[in-house]
Amino acid sequence: MTEFTKWQRPRGLLCQSACMVALLGAVSMPASAADMWTSGVTITKGGAPVSMTAKQFAKKTARGEFATSATAVFDISISLEANPQGDDDYPADPGAADDDQNAFEAKLEEFADAVYQSTNGAHKIGKITIFRDGDLSGLADVTWEESCASNNGPWAYPSTFGKSGGYIHMCTTWSGAPSLMDTPRGGGFTLAHEWGHYAYGVYDEYVASQCSLPDAKNCGPQPHGSDTAASPSIMNNQWNAAQPGGDQNWLEFSTSNIAPYNGSGSNAHKRVFGESIWDTLARDPATDPKLSYLPERTQYTTLTAPVAPNFIVNDSETTARSELDIVWAGDQVVELMLDTSGSMMGSPLANAKTASQLLIDQLPEGEAAIGVGRFSSSPSQVYAITDIPDPDTGVRAAAKAAVAGLTDSGLTDIEAAAIYALNQTQGFQGGVRPSVVYLLSDGHSTTSAGYSVADVITDYNAAKVPLITFGFGTGADEATLTNLATSTGGKYFYSPTTLAEIQQAFLAANAAYSSNVFVSSTSTSAPASDTTIRPIVLDSTLANAMINVTYDGPQSDVTLSMLDPSNKDIGANFQCEGTSEVSCSTNVDVTALGSGVYSLRMANSSTGEKDISILVGADVSGFETYNIAVDFDNTNYPSSLTLTATANKGAGISGLNVAAVITKPDTSTMIVGLSDDGTGEDERASDGIYTATVPYSADGSYTAVVTASNSAGSAQLSYEGIAISVQEDGTGVQPGAASLPENFTRTASAAALVSGYNTDDHANDPAVPAACTVVSDDNTDTAGRIDSAGDVDCFSFVPSATSSDLVVRATGLSAGMQPELVVYNAAGTSELARVTLATSDNSKSGAITTIAAGDLDAAGHVVTVEHEDATADSGNYAVSVGSKLISDEPAAPTGGGGGGGGTDDGGGAFGPWMLFFAAFLSLIGLRQRRSA
Repeated sequence: MTEFTKWQRPRGLLCQSACMVALLGAVSMPASAADMWTSGVTITKGGAPVSMTAKQFAKKTARGEFATSATAVFDISISLEANPQGDDDYPADPGAADDDQNAFEAKLEEFADAVYQSTNGAHKIGKITIFRDGDLSGLADVTWEESCASNNGPWAYPSTFGKSGGYIHMCTTWSGAPSLMDTPRGGGFTLAHEWGHYAYGVYDEYVASQCSLPDAKNCGPQPHGSDTAASPSIMNNQWNAAQPGGDQNWLEFSTSNIAPYNGSGSNAHKRVFGESIWDTLARDPATDPKLSYLPERTQYTTLTAPVAPNFIVNDSETTARSELDIVWAGDQVVELMLDTSGSMMGSPLANAKTASQLLIDQLPEGEAAIGVGRFSSSPSQVYAITDIPDPDTGVRAAAKAAVAGLTDSGLTDIEAAAIYALNQTQGFQGGVRPSVVYLLSDGHSTTSAGYSVADVITDYNAAKVPLITFGFGTGADEATLTNLATSTGGKYFYSPTTLAEIQQAFLAANAAYSSNVFVSSTSTSAPASDTTIRPIVLDSTLANAMINVTYDGPQSDVTLSMLDPSNKDIGANFQCEGTSEVSCSTNVDVTALGSGVYSLRMANSSTGEKDISILVGADVSGFETYNIAVDFDNTNYPSSLTLTATANKGAGISGLNVAAVITKPDTSTMIVGLSDDGTGEDERASDGIYTATVPYSADGSYTAVVTASNSAGSAQLSYEGIAISVQEDGTGVQPGAASLPENFTRTASAAALVSGYNTDDHANDPAVPAACTVVSDDNTDTAGRIDSAGDVDCFSFVPSATSSDLVVRATGLSAGMQPELVVYNAAGTSELARVTLATSDNSKSGAITTIAAGDLDAAGHVVTVEHEDATADSGNYAVSVGSKLISDEPAAPTGGGGGGGGTDDGGGAFGPWMLFFAAFLSLIGLRQRRSA
């Protein structure tokens, strides 16, 4: 059954009648900017190098697991709008024919120098993989535009390296820096400035009127005209180092002993963190301010603050570039490895083969190579990796024929199959091309050739090849397949064994690891002896769209056709496969036929109703398209289960209708709306990042299929939350929001595991202090949640000193949490303070109260948290105790953003609930049908 989360109040649109509702059942985790498999970090642990993907590193450093490493080497990816010609060989220089590539290489060398210098030698840049012609522009760490407008120069999403949805936007030329942008140092040092935002989560230190509020205290990370700049600092003005004869001290981060920074006012970074950048970098992010708009910062334990003024100006290019390698990426290599063990007998293998053939059909001509392997007790290659020419001369057909010939038998060895598939990619043309491996299995390893999961992870990370795994059916080894995927830069996809669901998983995987997009996933019912028409939105950024229709056979029961936006039949040729479960596909040339709302006409000639699933994927026509990236990380009870969807087309997109269908471990479903209004779990209004807290009541896998729609035409490009470089003359940039009236849809899906669920997280009675959860007074968070109506959570702490005031907080509020926080004496019998949002020191951060030093008891204190509404049965929060943070101050930011622009539109408000409910039901079953 489907339910609606009751605390998802009508403050953000869940869906409207034109909203595409995702097909239930299959699950995937899409890649996004800052989630590229070629991005990663190598550190030293125990004297040996350890390589990790960017996301893996972000999670581990947040836990401080690699504090012993002296240095870190970062591998990143860049997608260029241009296609510079040359020898594709760095650092070789054959002459003038290589000049275009050399120009980019020179900028990246200076970028490496600046990163090395700004971190005082702790960090280096390693392999930079460059994709051309806009390839993988939605996935790379850096999207590099050829020519940028004056109000849209270089910028970055802060603190998003290794996290979904963020990236750096760069320019070859920019009218804001006409003499320096397209120079080696101008481009390279500017990229290093944006790297400061992107990788380290620090903010600008220049003066600019990007925030127009009268009081700078309310501007948060947005520069204000009354700010005081930190100088020298790369986060102030990197152009001072880039100009001829420039001072290289301008490549340093600020420290607290450099005038005029110390005691000289404020700027965006100091306003957010209350300190210099080096003070921030050297501090545990667990003690960051509890600001609602502040993204979680990754801790780089390799960074140690200098004893100022102790700048290291290292002009040794050999040292700074010792790890640098620039790789001009060739066409992608795809290896498909399918489980053909005995347990795959019958429809599971048949459906897996049909879905695999659909995936092969999606590979672009002239831009990919395909190979097919199979495994049971041992692996083998059934189709050698072969480039698909343009035009295709039969390579895809041959690969599909190899898939069709697979039969089931034998045991299962997942690890051996993974190693074998990797070796196939590395043996093809020297293994220099970007590669991905897709591995599908329905069970656990039942035999072994001696390879371990650790062996697989090590080899894939060393080769920079992601392993995308598919758990097929309820018997799949979800733990192993998840570990293999997430530890190698890949994704884990779960699907039941039905044809529609496994095809959806394969289509989502293709979108996650290519330049293709997943446009929509819907389902409908076609009544007997009737014709049903469904709208298919194909927007102007698409080049060719694939329409896939799945239904129960026989094939002859349903006749399919496509109508263009003027209701003219386009003569689509649907190719169908299968008998009991039928899969039919056709292509629509959007470039030739035009964009708009097409219609899929389904004539059911049978005597029974047909359940029909519709998938739409597409390749894009230009450098930028509409993208959606979903983050749905695993969680441990009682922490909240947070779902985010980042929408962008260059900048963020606000004003969309975003909804998710959540499938719970017991297979029941619920509808959750995602909001972009800056309240509750959403960090910042109108930044294009839509958020929801997903309620959970059991351990297991929760799946989310998210659809974003601009059916209302209310979308806007937003620069909220983006940190933008100052122009070379020191003038700040003020981009404005731009309307996006075009109708479009995008779909993405994700999975998250919940562990450790219990019916109650913390003891309830403050009069029994020994049972309360112990917290420290170092400002670190302890998660809590309201599990039932009237639930009270109890904590205790012992002050490390009683000579200074301490602040007690309930912050990080989500799921409608309205906290009431009470501080007691050590026995839990006498109240010292009671605070709600209405009486908080800073209600925008949470329920906050200050306990004066004179009231502190060396024996300790008890703290309770409950919901103000005694009938509320849900709510998430985090308790912390410690010295005052800047976020405890009464004047807190109300929004704004690193780059200005945007609106106060919170993602769209929906109309009457019953209208929404009726519209949603019309999409999932109770549909209004019309005949041709």
